[in-house]
Amino acid sequence: MLDAIINNTGRIDIHTNKLGLARSILAFSTLITITFNNPYELINPMNIHNIYIEDSKLYSQLNYFLIFKDTPIVAVLFAILGLFILISGYLQFITSVFYWWLTFSISSFSLIEGGDQIASILAFLLIPICFTDTRKNHWQKHDVSLTNKKEIYNCVANLTRYVIILQMSVLYFIASTAKFNNTYWIDGTAIYYWLNNNIFGVNDGLLGFVNYLLYKNYLIFTITWSVLIIELLLSISFLLNKSLRKVILYVGISFHLGIAILHGLISFSLAMIGGLILYISSLDRGF
Repeated sequence: MLDAIINNTGRIDIHTNKLGLARSILAFSTLITITFNNPYELINPMNIHNIYIEDSKLYSQLNYFLIFKDTPIVAVLFAILGLFILISGYLQFITSVFYWWLTFSISSFSLIEGGDQIASILAFLLIPICFTDTRKNHWQKHDVSLTNKKEIYNCVANLTRYVIILQMSVLYFIASTAKFNNTYWIDGTAIYYWLNNNIFGVNDGLLGFVNYLLYKNYLIFTITWSVLIIELLLSISFLLNKSLRKVILYVGISFHLGIAILHGLISFSLAMIGGLILYISSLDRGF
């Protein structure tokens, strides 16, 4: 059985520059988070969720930022340097572990947009994929010096990618179906309330124009239900053929760019776009 798995998955090489693009987009989302948040707020231990271990020093021992709690600027500068090295494509063995540590540390804080938690999960799942990547730089299209050992590397990478596919599918499925229990989503008015929300709503420069459009009931209803349908389609996209997956990938990217523009959730949207590339894109075909 093991031989069959290796034969089926060992021939597919997902270590291409599309993988590098997805990693870089994820890293850029984290870069935005640490660059545009006050470092003293990131370091503040009061912002840490101590849900599982009350009054424990576990987070102090594992959290990247609390190690530098007396010098938060240094913590941010080292994190930025590490993220730029990751984006450059070199030292995947080191940057994959560092990126998970960094996103794990950020996701322990009271940030409410969700993108950092998603990035942390994907960063953890990317570690075995990066460990089995024999390229010197993740922007290379392929590693031309394939060996017999590389088939085992491909097998490990592909099996891990299947976990990412399952994770993203469940995420979008829950995101869509959970809304069916909410009256405002069913009656088609939820988008109006979200765009006027005092935290996640549209910025003042766009609010007047957006509300002018949303006073048209048919537009509110169409946009609200399109969100449900897009998320549901994204949840099952891995079951479709390559041409349909490509269309849904562009729809998903446009969907999250719209969230970035209207709600200002830029790092969240970038994390989801990076996840979509890992989830739907034909990684074995470099660009």
